[in-house]
Amino acid sequence: GSIPVTGLRFDELKKSLRKRVQRQFIGVNANVTLGELRSMRVFVLGEVENPGSYMVSSLASMTHVLSYAGGIKATGSLRKVLLKRNGQTINVLDLYDLLLKGDTRRDFRLRSGDVVFVPTIEMQVGVAGEVIRPGLYELKDVSNIADLIDIAGGVLPTAYLASTQIERVKNGKTRLVMDLDLTLEADLNLQLSRGDVLMVRRAPEQIDNIITIITRNPTITTIVC
Repeated sequence: GSIPVTGLRFDELKKSLRKRVQRQFIGVNANVTLGELRSMRVFVLGEVENPGSYMVSSLASMTHVLSYAGGIKATGSLRKVLLKRNGQTINVLDLYDLLLKGDTRRDFRLRSGDVVFVPTIEMQVGVAGEVIRPGLYELKDVSNIADLIDIAGGVLPTAYLASTQIERVKNGKTRLVMDLDLTLEADLNLQLSRGDVLMVRRAPEQIDNIITIITRNPTITTIVC
């Protein structure tokens, strides 16, 4: 009869079938191989380059079909890629976990009729200056400056944390510039708003606490304390 194997890995399937054959057919050893994979139809919708329905392998995951659809648009969310099955959201994929941490646990395998939906960006902020990866980033609903710096890879050794600035549009009317000291925990925990831009400045070129030693030869040695 039919044997349900949905969700099993191939090595698990081979082990299960061999045990079943040995139990039902005495003296018979089974050799299990993988032939042609079944195809299925899924849908990729929302903020992707080429939305529509796609015939994919039965082993395809969410990231596979996103690549088939040409990837996510600049207006699409990387933090909340939804997997819908029978009208219900069964998984939320955060691509930052995959891209920045190599975490594939939420990259679920698809079933026939599944819908992968990419909504628009809700919370995007920018960071510039002395960080490892300056650019625009999408944050989750509640995030602070420390979260943004962490996503940007951290600050460079040349960063002047005691004098940074954040630009913010207030009430859709005026642009507000705030001075921050990121050596203070209170400023690191400042909650970000949509459209904020953080500027991490470079440390000044001025050097303090210098001792100059002049020897008999013309060489002058400078020691920084």
